[in-house]
Amino acid sequence: MKLTIISADRTIHFFTAYAPQTGRPDAEKDAFWQLLDEKTCHMPADDYIIIAGDLNGHVGEKADGNRCHGGKGFGARNEGGERIIDFADTHDLVLMNTWFIKRLSHLPTFYSGNNKTQIDYILIRRQHFTTVTDCKVVPYETIAPQHRPLIAVLRIKPPIKQREERTGPPRIKLWGFGEEKEETVSLIRLPTITNVEESWNQMKDTIHKAASATLGVTKPGKRYINRDTWLWNDDVEMKVREKKRLYHKFLDDKTPANWQIYKNANRAAKKAVAVTRANHFKNLYDKLDTRDGEGDLYRLAKSRDERTQDIEHFFAYQPSSRNG
Repeated sequence: MKLTIISADRTIHFFTAYAPQTGRPDAEKDAFWQLLDEKTCHMPADDYIIIAGDLNGHVGEKADGNRCHGGKGFGARNEGGERIIDFADTHDLVLMNTWFIKRLSHLPTFYSGNNKTQIDYILIRRQHFTTVTDCKVVPYETIAPQHRPLIAVLRIKPPIKQREERTGPPRIKLWGFGEEKEETVSLIRLPTITNVEESWNQMKDTIHKAASATLGVTKPGKRYINRDTWLWNDDVEMKVREKKRLYHKFLDDKTPANWQIYKNANRAAKKAVAVTRANHFKNLYDKLDTRDGEGDLYRLAKSRDERTQDIEHFFAYQPSSRNG
């Protein structure tokens, strides 16, 4: 039986298998292992595979050079165990209940009279080996006749979602007011004064429409990108403006020559930004190495710690219960 669990970041395939017993014909055993081999081969390379069940074989206590065996098994290896070892090594799987140091009572999975053996196994891909934190047998519990529960503890961490800062509601691009001041002011027509409230609202709407028309409005909900504009100097600003101009020129005339010119300008702008940023942080790091920079170092660490927290602090005042 196979169970597939599909989530946003991974797919987990869970196989439960029951291999033919020792006395069954070899053809029946070959058919079982061939079927399990085909099903395992069809799984994508990055998917999580768990194979658990009664495989009716003894893999033995020692690894004997096999990568799938952890050297902490039980008993002596037999022909059925060799099939399990070959299958696991072929698909780069590991036998989890041979990798953890356990008491002898936590190793056998099958009891028959005075005999006890290890025939139940849990196999996963080697690349996911570190997600298993424990694997053991519960010796005094029975979920099937003569079989003891085999438990593996998996710790699969959910993906860490990066918090994206988004811009808020639309805002007028007031940073361009210096260049568009005359045009913006020329569009403002103050209304006739009637009363204070009405005149104020009409004047506000008039100014808002004029500024929006000339300066433009930001798009709401866009992903915020910190472009370090506070680091820009005249050289960086000139090269970035030239890059933007050449990009719009390429959009108007999409020729290989215009594309190559834009790429060269883009490369020059990136280099100028990188040099300016490196010079700025070099001065900062040199200062942090001095005694005067210790205060800045603590403030920097505190600021970075606060940015990783997504906690709102609420403060309440509890009045005193004393009488009088």
